[in-house]
This record gives sequence, C-alpha cells and structure tokens, in this order.
Amino acid sequence: MLIVFMNQEKIEDWLIDKLASSLGGDREEIDLEKSIFAYGLDSSVALSLTGELETFVNLELDPTLFWEYPKISELAEYLVDELAKKER
Repeated sequence: MLIVFMNQEKIEDWLIDKLASSLGGDREEIDLEKSIFAYGLDSSVALSLTGELETFVNLELDPTLFWEYPKISELAEYLVDELAKKER
C-alpha cells in the first residue's frame, strides 16, 4: 500500500489545478487568499469538487465545505488539521 504524506501545499496545488481546469482558467490566475466563488464557481461544480476532494484526501467531507472555507489557503489548512486528527 502506498502512503502519501498530505501537507497544506500539496492540497493547495490540487485545489488550484482542479479549480483552474473546472473553470477553464489558468492556474497562475488563482489566488490562495481569494474566495473561490470570485472565479465564477457555481454550486454544482463546488459539490463535484467536494466529492473529488474526499477521494483525494480520504476524508468524508461536508457538502458545504467550500462555503465554510471559500479561500483555498483556509480550506487546505482545515483539511490538514482534519487529517492530523484522523492520524491520532
């Protein structure tokens, strides 16, 4: 079994890539401190990304996650904290 260490930077990079590809934008235009909804993300895409993110981080996530943590930096920080709790 392959175990990959998940850190904030890895999660942020994944989120930037997914957001850019979902919205047809360029990853360099995505700001970690800007609300993802400022890029035109709608609820159906947010829910789809939540499902993909669950698989990526191997955590069960609330469907409202992107509304609770709309900035990539704060979402990644939350996920790292949740992963740390799971490891205990």
